[in-house]
Amino acid sequence: MFSGLKQNSLVYILDKSNSVTFKTGTVARINSKYNQLNPMDALLDITVNTTDGNYSFEKIPSSLSIANYGTMVLSDSKESLITDVEATMKNSQTIIDSVDYHKKLIEDCSAVLEKLNPSLIKERETEERMCKLEDKITGMEDKLASIYNKLINPENV
Repeated sequence: MFSGLKQNSLVYILDKSNSVTFKTGTVARINSKYNQLNPMDALLDITVNTTDGNYSFEKIPSSLSIANYGTMVLSDSKESLITDVEATMKNSQTIIDSVDYHKKLIEDCSAVLEKLNPSLIKERETEERMCKLEDKITGMEDKLASIYNKLINPENV
């Protein structure tokens, strides 16, 4: 539990801001505050030194051994972090496994919306025609540029 932390105690951090990274640090400073919601459980302000800088964690309940703090997870043991990493990995795998389902769901919802609002069909068809026209115009521009270059530089023909 965080209540057992002292200056220079080892702590472990998971940084989930961009991906999951693991850091080990030492407690540089720890301050205890009164918890009005639960007087038996103090709130801790903990400053941790790591190789890549200092991190501050505020109002961490002293009775916990792992705490989420924004995109960071602070723990006093590696074992607690293992459970968190496994849960994060399982959650991501579940999301990946459901991608096809959600793609199908989007298609089905689009079809239902078109049935509910037939003007959406016309909008979609108009958008498709515009895209085809843009592609044709781009192709014509490329051909005209090629013809122009041949006219300007007849020796390169």
